[in-house]
Amino acid sequence: MVTVDFMRSLGIAAFLFAGCSGQGTCELQDGTYRATFVETDGTCGPMGDVAVVLEGVEGPPIFGVSVTTGSARLECAGPVDFTDDLCSVEFSRRCELFNGEGTLLGTLTFRGATTIVDRGRVEGSVTRIDDAADPVDDCISDYNVTITRL
Repeated sequence: MVTVDFMRSLGIAAFLFAGCSGQGTCELQDGTYRATFVETDGTCGPMGDVAVVLEGVEGPPIFGVSVTTGSARLECAGPVDFTDDLCSVEFSRRCELFNGEGTLLGTLTFRGATTIVDRGRVEGSVTRIDDAADPVDDCISDYNVTITRL
């Protein structure tokens, strides 16, 4: 059984460093990064830190990347707009969560922007909207996010 808490943790797992290839002026160092979220408003509650290994990626991170974990699948789509120099990105991604049988369990939406501050630090904000199968579990929250190289 996939619970609402699992859905929310899978949403955090959907966070991924993603960039586009090209000749940008901003570049993050390869290594392990920690994303820290501070809820500034809303009803979803705190999100735990996320550690991600980054190798050979240009551009700042986005949220809402399709992943499969165990018996659950998260499929995400929506616009991702990088600046020409690849220093900043705005995104609005809607993700559908399915169980192993293909039943839709709910949706997660991530909207926000991140900017590379220096080669080992990214700052930004993200709004997370959870629309669970049971409306009592729905929530929306705004977070400030800081992503730092460890």
